Amino acid sequence: MDSPGAANRHLPLCRALIRQRQLVTDLVGSMLCANPVWDMLLDLYVADHEGRLPYIWPLSVAGKVPISSAHRKIDAMVQHGLVVRVVDESDRRRVGIQLTAEFRERLELLFDRLMLAFHDVSCS
Repeated sequence: MDSPGAANRHLPLCRALIRQRQLVTDLVGSMLCANPVWDMLLDLYVADHEGRLPYIWPLSVAGKVPISSAHRKIDAMVQHGLVVRVVDESDRRRVGIQLTAEFRERLELLFDRLMLAFHDVSCS
């Protein structure tokens, strides 16, 4: 997890991006502007900062895809080093999904760049 200052800086932007995705989906429809991996990654970032360990079902909902598609997307994210599977110690049958530390850093760099880009737009 990043420093409290970074969390305070990045979390509102991440939540705004989630709202933005929902607004676009409401306007255009999920079939025309689907990006389930991005939606899942944003949800995982928020969950990380809230101390939650999401499982497949909530990520399926976040990505607006069936559970089978969520499994395939998560498999691809694992293969690309974006997320890891974490066994739930209280119920070993359940497996949570978590951002890797390396990808969280890359995501926060992206958030920093987005904040600069949005600042440039608002100042012009």
